Amino acid sequence: MIRFLKTTAALMLSLILMLLCSCSILEGEPAIISDEQAALLTKPSADEDAVVYSSSTAITPVNSNGVWTINYPTSPAQRLEDGSLKSFETLRQLNPDIVGWITIPGTVIDYPVVKGADNDFYLHHNIYGEENKNGTLFIHYKNRIEPDYQSPVLIIFGHHMHSGVMFEDLMQYDITSNPDALEFYRNSGVFTYNGLYDEGAWVIYSVMKINTLDEHGPVFRFMVSDFTSEQTAEYQAYIDETRARSVIDTSAVVDVTVNDRIMVMSTCSYEYDNFRTIIVARKLRSDETSLDLNKAKRAENPVMPEIWDITY
Repeated sequence: MIRFLKTTAALMLSLILMLLCSCSILEGEPAIISDEQAALLTKPSADEDAVVYSSSTAITPVNSNGVWTINYPTSPAQRLEDGSLKSFETLRQLNPDIVGWITIPGTVIDYPVVKGADNDFYLHHNIYGEENKNGTLFIHYKNRIEPDYQSPVLIIFGHHMHSGVMFEDLMQYDITSNPDALEFYRNSGVFTYNGLYDEGAWVIYSVMKINTLDEHGPVFRFMVSDFTSEQTAEYQAYIDETRARSVIDTSAVVDVTVNDRIMVMSTCSYEYDNFRTIIVARKLRSDETSLDLNKAKRAENPVMPEIWDITY
């Protein structure tokens, strides 16, 4: 009965937060718009965001009941003189801030990704530079994207829109709120992100609930994009923290080392004020051709924010 009352109180708290509050910006991280604003939004029409990316040489993941086969291109991707992929040529004529394209199967996430001069502009502007409450998926402005260097931690922000667009679908990986999260993970846990200088498939290995306010307990400072060659211990500690905090256990699916590049996708949550749901993925290595996501399971004792442990 006590657990039932605590759970009921937690659900009531979540509903109140959904109605009364919106996420604040954490060092320029996207803030979710109010429910009143969201209610005015509709999903974009087919013509509204008619931006298309395609690459004939792209890596292609294929799913068969949770077992993924990764098909790699047999010919190298075409490049421009500056080293960037030719597949981005037309997109960058549209907007030179476009630096990637992300596609997650089983979701509406099939979008260009931009990198601005700060973490503010693309909160409320689309890829055309027009004001838009959906904003645009964008990379942390501190991320380095260069022909001969890519930040080891790629951080992407996106709004959690009630209309279903942008990063709202990331919530389906959250096993604390979606009882079918493991099934969803099996079918949507591998995806493609093609950057300005490289194409790649990625596998999700962590789903975290993060507090950003000190009053809710110690804060995991996840917005770190670069670790030098002398900071391997720090990078390993960062990776270990993302695994310890994951609400799904993927240790039997994929390993992660300091030699890997990882992606952090952040969107707002409603459980508490300024909460985040964060999905972390690892870029697949060139010799990885098969993954069995059926081995994933619910984590037994993930590290959760202190306020979560008190409420739930």
